[in-house]
Amino acid sequence: MIIKNILHNKFYVLIIFLTCTFIIYFNTFYVGLLSDDYGYFVGVTNDGWNSLLNNFNDPFFLPLSHFIQLIIYKIFGQNLYVFHGVQIFFHVLIGWQLYLILKEINDQKIIFAFLTGLIFLILPYQTETVIWLASKGYVFCLFFTCLSIKYYLKGFYNSSYLFIILAIFCKEMGYIIPIILFIIEFHRGQFSLLKKKIIPFSLVLTSCVIIRFIVLNSLIGGYGGATHLNFNLITVIKTICSYLIKYATFYRYSNSILIAILVFTALIIISIPYIKTLNNKKSINKIILILALFITSILPVINLEITSLFSIQSDRYGYFSTVIFAIFLSYIICCWKTPKILMLSILTITVFSTLTYLDTKKWVAASEICNQYLNELIKQDLENKNVILVNIPDNYKGVYVLRHGIDEFLELNNIKGKISVINYQSFSSLNSGIEIYNSKLKNISCNVIKTDSLILNQFLLSPWEYDSILYYNGNSFQPLNSEKNYFWESI
Repeated sequence: MIIKNILHNKFYVLIIFLTCTFIIYFNTFYVGLLSDDYGYFVGVTNDGWNSLLNNFNDPFFLPLSHFIQLIIYKIFGQNLYVFHGVQIFFHVLIGWQLYLILKEINDQKIIFAFLTGLIFLILPYQTETVIWLASKGYVFCLFFTCLSIKYYLKGFYNSSYLFIILAIFCKEMGYIIPIILFIIEFHRGQFSLLKKKIIPFSLVLTSCVIIRFIVLNSLIGGYGGATHLNFNLITVIKTICSYLIKYATFYRYSNSILIAILVFTALIIISIPYIKTLNNKKSINKIILILALFITSILPVINLEITSLFSIQSDRYGYFSTVIFAIFLSYIICCWKTPKILMLSILTITVFSTLTYLDTKKWVAASEICNQYLNELIKQDLENKNVILVNIPDNYKGVYVLRHGIDEFLELNNIKGKISVINYQSFSSLNSGIEIYNSKLKNISCNVIKTDSLILNQFLLSPWEYDSILYYNGNSFQPLNSEKNYFWESI
């Protein structure tokens, strides 16, 4: 009875969600700036409030997300504790809103609402979106998406329209909100009500598109039409299947096909009580609803990479779809009787919390690599020099390190120099890098994303104007002798 009273009290639930999430994500406060983060801070440092006039020098249209961070910057400066705290807090608010929405739909199944919110918060696929400051648009957008759906279901349509606009101004993912509402109303058999809302929905979306075009001078923006409009049936099917495999097997946490099969088998076993209900139309309609919402949640990113099947990289693209997965997993757990619901819930929470905590440590390690690399870099003679960097840490086990940000880092530190990069490396340890053996450049514990010895030889042999060539050997920079011929060898 006491537990039920707690779960029915929304403020107690909020406290539980806050406590659990901040404990699991505590390592976040040891993470510094990574990759694209440097570009944002250069922009707001140089332009301040004028950043609003140039769309924060961003090819994407997420002015409200940038504006929220700009307010934080103006009040607290580059205090990363506050930036990370705000991003985690909004993540918690999303889990809480999911709880509130499901609680209002069916107050009798309070454990389902609570478990859905908690699973969403601790799911290990969330770390990129929650920790990486450059991913803030997904967090803010999903928060306003939840509010829009919540107020629509309560009949406060004007508020719902407002939150659609705010969601779209945070991230383009907000454009799928009317589709989500269409699917929900169709499932509820209230399609006629939705038809009356077509005009206001159309006005809202059209206004947002017009504003987007005026700001970006393009309807597409982002990665460009070649990426976002590259639709084909094979890509769509491949992406949908990849996301389904990702959630059904958790393959990347074992890199073992056998363990992935065992995880999938466990999921099937957990689903047995639900599977037994599929002989009635109501249950079949629910699974259709979940599939429709799941596919809708990945529509805006259907053409983007799905490397998150194997590593953290690009997990943010699936942030919206994790809501549907959390609902589905919570629902099949709650199909069991109470004692087993408790047992399965504890097991799920324990496993997810552990995996998420371990992933946060990867972000700390990536931050350490980034800081060590940059600290060593500024010790070099870079002022007004043309320097070639043979290697740069692209990512650490899927966590972005310095795929972007070198030039912006130098600008933040008032160092004027031109940097050219030859290779972007995937670091698998804190001491990854390059060493030289018998005139051969070799990787140390890493895989190279872009490796081209011809480019390297061209730099060394052609009359390229540079002052120095540096390579990073895992803890410091070393000069490369331009009079020698070096050959690249991966090990």
